[in-house]
Order: sequence, then structure tokens, then C-alpha cells
Amino acid sequence: MTKLSIDHPDVYVQLENAGFSVQLGRQNPFGTIPVDQTIEVTVNRDTQTPGGTKGFSLKPAALSRYYLTAEHRSTCLKELRDLTDIKPPGVSHHDLESSRIRKDELAVQSLVDFMETEWINPFSGDPTELISLSTGTVAPSDVQCTWRDSIQELSRRKNRTQKEAFP
Repeated sequence: MTKLSIDHPDVYVQLENAGFSVQLGRQNPFGTIPVDQTIEVTVNRDTQTPGGTKGFSLKPAALSRYYLTAEHRSTCLKELRDLTDIKPPGVSHHDLESSRIRKDELAVQSLVDFMETEWINPFSGDPTELISLSTGTVAPSDVQCTWRDSIQELSRRKNRTQKEAFP
């Protein structure tokens, strides 16, 4: 996989563009699933009965027929919907509802206000110093030296790994 972009660039581009997934509905941008799972999800959704197979039958042969014919029932339901122009109800992700967006915006603003009034702003000042957000205390020089060394070592490892993966 590390050389996929070199050995098979067309497959690499397809993966980068989420080409091996299916978007089930326009209303839910988070609803992409793998291609091989799409048929299973569609059949399961189209053949749902209230309560599932619970109370449907206790006979193994009846349950077997129920599952063996699920694909055909799903196809018939789709054809019926197409003929009658009945569309399944659109599903909207709860994170996209206006009430949820307002709630998230308020939470972010509350966090920003808290950080600006009670803590120090981590995005202002000298970014090379290690500072406690809650107290504003600068870390001792030996701790800062260890911290910088750790950051530099992580950076070197990342660069070396990238060079090995993509020569």
C-alpha cells in the first residue's frame, strides 16, 4: 500500500476521491459506506418488518424462506415505489440540524470565552515556550529543553518514515 501511488496511480486516485464507497442519500453527507455493504443495507432496509423476525415464526423453514426471498421482496418494493412515485423518507443527519449547529456554536464560543477570561490564549505570545493553559506558568527550562528535543525527534522520525515510504 505504501507504493500504491507509484505502482497503481489510478487506484490511488480512486481511493483518495472515496471512489470505493457509495453515498446512500443526499440528505446525509456522512452516509457513505463501502460498495460491498450497499446491497446488504438496501435489502435490509427494504425488507424490514415491525419487530423484525421476532414473532414472525418459530419454524426454521419459514425463517429460511423469509431470508432467501429478501432480495426479491426488496426489488419488488423498489419497483412499486418507482411506479407509484413514492420515495422513502429522506434522512438528515442530526449533526446538520439547525438546533444542533446552534448548540455546537454556543459550546465553542463558551470554550473560547473561558479560555480568554480564565486561562491564557494558547494562540498568542511566543509559540516556542511551553506554558500551562490554566495557570499561565512557563515550564522550567529543563522541561522545555526535553519538550523541544522530543518534538524535534518526532519530526525527524516523521521525515525519515515519509522518505522510506515515498522514496
